[in-house]
Amino acid sequence: MKINNKNIILLTGDIRSGKTTKAEKWLEDHPEAAGVISPDINDIRCLRFYPERKTAPFQTFDDNKKDVTKIGRYTFLNESFEMAKNFLLDSDGLYPWIVIDEYGKLEMEGEGFEPAVSALLHSEKEGNIIVVIRKNLLDAFCEKFNLIPDKNEIIFSE
Repeated sequence: MKINNKNIILLTGDIRSGKTTKAEKWLEDHPEAAGVISPDINDIRCLRFYPERKTAPFQTFDDNKKDVTKIGRYTFLNESFEMAKNFLLDSDGLYPWIVIDEYGKLEMEGEGFEPAVSALLHSEKEGNIIVVIRKNLLDAFCEKFNLIPDKNEIIFSE
């Protein structure tokens, strides 16, 4: 799949099926790539930035914390979303590969890592982007970005 000069590959699967683990392993094997991964570390969702492997807090349990986004059982720090969006946009054109983990319900609603992901996908700079996305959002993502995937452009984590 292609948008402008970007080749798009989708890494998909069900919730907790190993999508993040697979994406992170790929990043570890490809030091020429950049990415934002959202692993659980000690049962707390964090952000990890590649290739530096810098980790930042993402999830909070502090009910008094302001400037947060809540979705389901998770409460995320908006400053972490901003950090990730800036990182993704700054990486465009600097790395041949960029991994985004993950494009979820918030992003479908224009929140979370948006509008940075849309800007990255529509950028004129050449590159390859791997987007981690839940299987139940795959069709909506493809429709949103007018993508018609074939079997070689979708990787399943199962």
